[in-house]
Amino acid sequence: MDYNLDYAFPVDIGNFTKLVDIYHTTVPKDVMPVFRYRVGEELDYIRDNYSWLGDYIDYFVLYPGTSIGIHTDGYLGDSFRAVVCNIPIINPLKTFTSWYVMPDDTEWYDPWAIDREGGTSAYKNGISLWAKPEYKPLSVPFELETVEPIIFNTKKPHSIKNKGTAKRVMASWHTKFETYEQAREYFNITNR
Repeated sequence: MDYNLDYAFPVDIGNFTKLVDIYHTTVPKDVMPVFRYRVGEELDYIRDNYSWLGDYIDYFVLYPGTSIGIHTDGYLGDSFRAVVCNIPIINPLKTFTSWYVMPDDTEWYDPWAIDREGGTSAYKNGISLWAKPEYKPLSVPFELETVEPIIFNTKKPHSIKNKGTAKRVMASWHTKFETYEQAREYFNITNR
């Protein structure tokens, strides 16, 4: 797979089968679309070798024929989910992440905000910005099936579509990187 390094790049995190076990034993079966898991000592065997991994994993469940619309994770300048390591857990084939170039005048909104004054959100105190549906992308510079762990640029507008016939589960492990550029520097990733 040729990656567009402005959006994502592959990374080795060793044996991640425990993440599959956590999904089967801990994540509620009716979760839609996300369940936040607090990492404990059961995953120290991974974090001991990859100290850049953070304290939370978001398990995203996407049913056949469904999608998560064009959005960014967090607000620009906010480190919430600034960079994640996306890890395929169940049925990654036929599920595509697409990144977009959006018009400069695109209006964005936070669909999960409950109380803007207090900063609470339905997304476990997280934040995201979604493009209003009337704004259409100018182009799609990169699209991929996540079939291996990747470092993911969450600040670029993106969407996820399950075009397959099976439920897809992705573990999205928060990292300690504050920006995608910081992650690229750490892994010595340069444009070819």
